[in-house]
Amino acid sequence: PNVVGGTWSKDGVILFGRGVAGGMSRVAAAGGSATVLTTPDPSQQEITYRFPYFLPDGEHFLFRVQSGHADRTGIYVGSLHSSEKRFLFASSGSAQYVPPGYVLFLRDGTLMAQQFDVRQLQLSGEAVPVAEQVPQSGTALASFSASENGGLAYASGASSLTHFVWVDRSGREAKIASEPGQFGAHYALSPDEKRLAFEQQTDGDIWLVDLTRGTNSRFTFDSAVDAKP
Repeated sequence: PNVVGGTWSKDGVILFGRGVAGGMSRVAAAGGSATVLTTPDPSQQEITYRFPYFLPDGEHFLFRVQSGHADRTGIYVGSLHSSEKRFLFASSGSAQYVPPGYVLFLRDGTLMAQQFDVRQLQLSGEAVPVAEQVPQSGTALASFSASENGGLAYASGASSLTHFVWVDRSGREAKIASEPGQFGAHYALSPDEKRLAFEQQTDGDIWLVDLTRGTNSRFTFDSAVDAKP
């Protein structure tokens, strides 16, 4: 349960991420029990490991780490045979490797491509834009997929940011009640209807909306995932 992203190697290994406070687990494609491969490091304020993607050697993989440190939230390289990982770049969403040697990822809603050496496990050159206005889900899954023969599919034209609005009984929007953000599925209105508590997907904390001013402010600051206010 609570699986967030998976990848299947050419050697018959399935690797998948867990949800809240989860790490990476592996299971044989032929079946059997899943075993935990690696888990987030609380000393580094790591929260979740998600969206693995195998590299061509079938041993190393890209994956996303959600951390309490914004500059350490991003894409890493891991291995089936080691607990060590290497930070590649900061990113708000998932990433994918595509032949003959690129990593695709989102940067502020733009799909980017950057050269990646699968032997040295290192980036090179500058990232270049591929497509604009590519959204991502609240779980940080970027809305694109690339095949090994050069095909690319992606969603476009929709912002990854949303906002809360007041709606009257006729369905008409009365006013915008917050700044744009990446909100979770759970939120709660205060009894006096002046504030709204909500989950912020980008940092795993609870935030508050001042419904009079339409401004957002952070409410929790710990490294754990805070949800369901």
